[in-house]
Amino acid sequence: MHNKYATFVLPVLAGLAIVGAGFSTWVFGNTTSATKNATGSAIIAGDETTGPTVSLKLGYISDDTFTEVSAPSFALTLDQGGVSNATNNEAGITFAWQGDSTVTDALNANGLSFQWSISSDDATAYSNYSVTVTYSLELQNVSDGKILSYIDLADSVTMPEGSQTVVTDQLVSGLASGDGTSYINHNVAFKPTSWVYTNKPGNLGEYQSMLSDLGLSYDAESESYTSAQKIAFVFTVETTFTLNQ
Repeated sequence: MHNKYATFVLPVLAGLAIVGAGFSTWVFGNTTSATKNATGSAIIAGDETTGPTVSLKLGYISDDTFTEVSAPSFALTLDQGGVSNATNNEAGITFAWQGDSTVTDALNANGLSFQWSISSDDATAYSNYSVTVTYSLELQNVSDGKILSYIDLADSVTMPEGSQTVVTDQLVSGLASGDGTSYINHNVAFKPTSWVYTNKPGNLGEYQSMLSDLGLSYDAESESYTSAQKIAFVFTVETTFTLNQ
């Protein structure tokens, strides 16, 4: 039995903003502040070991058809949720996919999925192998960011994890073919729309500490706070090719 592996990581980066004037305000007594959204982008990166050349794409699946989104990104808006929700950890965080309305509407409706593919040449070379695709998704701070010290996904959001085995006892049998590649669409339909505060500021001092921790600086011209910190949804996909006996 011979196994070959290929592992890939796809971070989906998000910008962060602490919203204030123009949207709503954080209220601690007589204190208010203003902010503006900062957006992020997606990066596709991977490394190969011995085995077939494998590629990975992010996108959405609608009516059994995969549509690639080349650079999916999203923004999180951190707000108080109104003074009446000052101690409500489930209020004040807004999620939004970024980009063209056609893409954002599709991601809102269908969620984020991925497509795993190999070239036709490799599919032919490995036609007598069984292929197991295992995937998982993890939420991470990027670099030395501290965003996840303050927020997290709600318990109602399930992080995708699973596997699928495809037996290729003939040329790419069990795989869908198109445009010189053989591929598998994975409809994980991930919708990270619900978030909660794990460390919501309850007074002005805690609010100022959050601004400092998240590297937010005030821009007088735009009357907003902006941050370069990001978080990432990291897809990890492993493909195992096992020679059929």
